[in-house]
Amino acid sequence: MKNTLTVVLLAILCNTAFGQKTSIVDFGITLQNFFFNHSEFSVQDIQTILPNSDILANELNSAYSQKSVPIHSTSSINIWAGFQFGEKDNKHRPTLRIGLTLGSHYLSLGDFSTGHQRFTIDTLRSAAGNNEATIDSINNRTIITGFEHENIGFQASYIVYWNAESRWTMYTGLGVGAAVSFASNLRAYHYERTSEQINYDGVSLNNPKKYDFNSLQNERFDGGTGFFGQIHIPIGLDFRIGKNPDNFWGHSHLFFELNPGILFHNVADHQVSVSSGLMQTFGFRVTF
Repeated sequence: MKNTLTVVLLAILCNTAFGQKTSIVDFGITLQNFFFNHSEFSVQDIQTILPNSDILANELNSAYSQKSVPIHSTSSINIWAGFQFGEKDNKHRPTLRIGLTLGSHYLSLGDFSTGHQRFTIDTLRSAAGNNEATIDSINNRTIITGFEHENIGFQASYIVYWNAESRWTMYTGLGVGAAVSFASNLRAYHYERTSEQINYDGVSLNNPKKYDFNSLQNERFDGGTGFFGQIHIPIGLDFRIGKNPDNFWGHSHLFFELNPGILFHNVADHQVSVSSGLMQTFGFRVTF
């Protein structure tokens, strides 16, 4: 995947830059976050990724079922410069942004739950014996597994504006990115929730004084190094802060992007997870 992204970036650079004048037209900083759904891991996949987990070896059994769609979440900061090649086009301002990215990722491998297991622990009867209430203990056990890491890499986007000379404008393009992970951890967490419920005459009431949360076991393993790559389509709205284009604020812009895209994520050197979703980007840039 890293080689593919590198080839794509080099192709763009060679196609646009070879033999042409290059100028820096803007500089910016962006904050990004996204929540993607990714391809589901089987129990066997997770046990392969976490081979030394006592929780998975001893606790995960047929009483547990996978309860949620795996989520890939991330937040990152990107510092970039924008380049134009050849003669400047002030209206559409085709720009190649190339920047450094620092981020934090969490990849859910799988959550498993026993569901609500109900046991009657007491029965209350009135003195006359004609009314009866039961007290149930409700137990739920959950196992959460995940992969978390920091990363450093690059992003490159080719942007074309609808009308860059206007104070408000829209833009779109194509972007790629790649990064390597560090400070990574594989985690398995086992916990239990217990509550009480009083049932009388068809009505059930939870007892707020009888709720317990108990952490049973927490495991953390070195996740090693890995990589991830992304392909996305930036769709943005840009706003020039100042009305006067001759001062600093007249060259300063705020922008917001939605980036539908696909991520390819190497999980602890075992397999590649594919995620799809929508990335949100907030940014500030200064034009030259």
